[in-house]
Amino acid sequence: MTFQIFIHHSDNSAGYVVESDNKTVTDGHVDGDFKGYSEPMILSLIKCLSVIPEGSEVKIYSPNIQTLITDCGTTRCTDIRRTARNMMEKYSITYHKASRHDKRISAAKKLAWGRSKPKTQIESISTDEPIDFIPDYIAYTDGSCNNLSPYGEGGAAYIILDGQRNLVKQNSKGFLGVSNNKMELMAILSAVAAVPSGSTLVIYTDSQYCIQVLKNKANANNFTRPNANVIRQYFNYASRLKTVKFEWVKGHDGNEFNEMVDALAQSRTEEMRTIHNIPVYDYRNSPKCRK
Repeated sequence: MTFQIFIHHSDNSAGYVVESDNKTVTDGHVDGDFKGYSEPMILSLIKCLSVIPEGSEVKIYSPNIQTLITDCGTTRCTDIRRTARNMMEKYSITYHKASRHDKRISAAKKLAWGRSKPKTQIESISTDEPIDFIPDYIAYTDGSCNNLSPYGEGGAAYIILDGQRNLVKQNSKGFLGVSNNKMELMAILSAVAAVPSGSTLVIYTDSQYCIQVLKNKANANNFTRPNANVIRQYFNYASRLKTVKFEWVKGHDGNEFNEMVDALAQSRTEEMRTIHNIPVYDYRNSPKCRK
């Protein structure tokens, strides 16, 4: 099956359109936090590939195709580009320089121009007060799991930034026999364990479940609830830090770092599926679904 990806930028945003058999599979945009278009274009490519089955033929079109081919852009693009290239190895990809007058490119451009800018400050769910300080570290976390698979293959990932939002560290790992909630929790636990003792930390996650569980210290001693061991470990590591606050970020909404950790976690899930030769399970073939 062949897919076509059309990407075009506008300042620090990029729009994208994915087609197959002349039908739109998905479209949208990705915003960048800083001026420039290399990051949002690469993140758009990651987002597009995440909805395309592995092994497919993929044709990528853009008026700025060199941005996706070469190592241009700021040093902050390095890890994003590495993630994209790891994903691209699983497809048969060709690059094509597109005309700005192509209707799909024009559609991508309009999506980029029509973006809504993210809020500069998000209400803190853990304290019901705005974050009014610059933390020592900022973490973005995400988990991935195919809950329809009887093997429970999944992945967890985190990215850690300093208070000026410079990339400090990132990591990801694959697991078997897990759930999506467990992977979300494991990603947060790993991020908390990775920062120095005595630090202040703000964690951005798209999991309301994790926020509700981890902001209540009573859950540290609740041994009957699901994922009790991971939750207990989180509170042990969090006790080393001066402050831990949570911020909810909407998933799959163009947030740069949320998209990065999502791609990292997904890639680990796919890695576990490949290593253990696990078929792709969905509602049509999953033994968990009623026939």
